[in-house]
Amino acid sequence: MTRYATFLRRHSGQCQFVLLLLFCHLTTTAQTIRYVSPAGTNANPATATSWATSTTNLQGAINASSVNGQVWVKAGTYKPTTATTRTISFAMKAGVAIYGGFVGTETTLSQRPTVNLTTPSSTTLSGEIGNPASTTDNSYHVISNPKGLTTTAILDGFVITGGNANSNTSPNYYGGGIYNSGTGSGNFCSPTIRNCVFQANSATGQFGYGGAMYNDGSSGSSSPSLTNCVLFGNGGGNTFVNSTATVSARYSLFEPSSVTVTGFTSVMGNLTATTSPFASTATTRLAVGSPAINAGDPTTTTATVGSTDLAGLPRFVGSLDMGALEFQDEIFTTAPGNWSDPAIWNVNRIPQFGDRARLKHIVLIPAESLAFCTTLLYDPVSKLIYETGGQLRLEP
Repeated sequence: MTRYATFLRRHSGQCQFVLLLLFCHLTTTAQTIRYVSPAGTNANPATATSWATSTTNLQGAINASSVNGQVWVKAGTYKPTTATTRTISFAMKAGVAIYGGFVGTETTLSQRPTVNLTTPSSTTLSGEIGNPASTTDNSYHVISNPKGLTTTAILDGFVITGGNANSNTSPNYYGGGIYNSGTGSGNFCSPTIRNCVFQANSATGQFGYGGAMYNDGSSGSSSPSLTNCVLFGNGGGNTFVNSTATVSARYSLFEPSSVTVTGFTSVMGNLTATTSPFASTATTRLAVGSPAINAGDPTTTTATVGSTDLAGLPRFVGSLDMGALEFQDEIFTTAPGNWSDPAIWNVNRIPQFGDRARLKHIVLIPAESLAFCTTLLYDPVSKLIYETGGQLRLEP
């Protein structure tokens, strides 16, 4: 499966968005937050209602939460079990929002650090439960979601990694990162996933599908909603698949003839590309001239995808782009300083190949260092200074 599949499910599947208006006549239910941290000492997750009383038991905090509850998870790595039982996974819960990336001092959700490409998330859910030198004994699924989840079950701000669905027994041969179980007549499993990175998950068992995610909707339905998510470096057949034959693709980018992506119905807005749409093999940022630029669903609004992309930059620059990262026409300096200092650039990262960079200030390339971009532009008062051995390489 090539990295083109990053776009496959962004507007695909039978996703339905339902706004529920709940009217309470006399009383309202207080929202309870439970706190999880690597150094938590509270053995009772139900009473982990502050950072000071936090628990290490993430699943316990999820289970203890009721509808409209939240779970805040501090920076660190969390595993579904402290033992080595591969069938144990994390599980989301209907009506419960799980947020990662906290420093551990926040009192409001808005104080949580922005989840972006510089800091995709400081909170990792890992399936590495056995020998760290091998993946053969990892959790089959980092997250295994039960039937009955709607978009009210939310996962926001996590790195999901290390799941290895390498069994020959169902369902442990697919869905290394997340397995969504909507199988069975009348059943469904369609959670909301936001600001998450799926990396280094695999599915290499008997059928080997869905390294990052597998949506099991056989006789039922499974249509998760993903916003600002990146699927990168996952292995095992299709990276992100749905088991039903009713998957529809809209405003997605595929290889010619969809050689490696099959089993879907093309509805509208789909394109093909003979070369990678990305700036390099190390990023999912769009390259200059990528066919994915301005090719996203024109009916998309901030109500459905928010106002920023995964990098924390404006989501709408011209028309909407395909993918989790909106193409920014150029990056530019906001202050004088060292080229290698992300803080002087408007996107808070150093320019890379594929970038159109503009100097608005005096910028220094340090001694014996190598800088990169594809196009370099100068404003009248700007200047680029090279220390001894410093170099700038311009390449496509």
